[in-house]
Amino acid sequence: MDSRVSRESGNQGVIYSDNSIKVIIFASVIIVLSIALIGTIIYMITEKEIVHKLKEQDLVTITDSVASKIGSRMERAYETSSLLAGDPTIIDWIQGEEQDEQLKEYVIGRISNITNNFDYDNAFIVSNKTMQYWSETGEVLDVMSRFNPYNAWFFDFLDSQRLIEINIDYNEQRDDTYVFINALMGTVE
Repeated sequence: MDSRVSRESGNQGVIYSDNSIKVIIFASVIIVLSIALIGTIIYMITEKEIVHKLKEQDLVTITDSVASKIGSRMERAYETSSLLAGDPTIIDWIQGEEQDEQLKEYVIGRISNITNNFDYDNAFIVSNKTMQYWSETGEVLDVMSRFNPYNAWFFDFLDSQRLIEINIDYNEQRDDTYVFINALMGTVE
């Protein structure tokens, strides 16, 4: 039996022996395995370098960026709270036990403007005279009571005699947890 295979291509006849076919198959398998091995090695090296870069550089940059953004928002909220707490018209309204409708309109407009134009979730004023918790919509959301555990933040702040503080708290009326900047209106007395 002849171990050669004859193939015709156009006008030329090409003859392959069984050994030639085995060598071609063997070379093809070696090439495929080499490509797979090199691809796997390159993938592993690249993955390791990407993870290393991510840990050493990118995550640090992202963390710094997020911290800077949070810091700037907190600073802005701190300043806004301080400005509201020092506003003489708001202080007059609170001292008058929120009776003056004209002042109320100004005050509610002021805190409403903060939420609408300055990207705050909410704004509020709590009177230490009437204990009413006023929202940016002009509603009284709550009347503060030392017996309500959800109101502890208010009385803790008053008792601390600080002018301003940052507070993370769940708000029962708004049904969410917020970072609040509490600022005392007037002086500590």
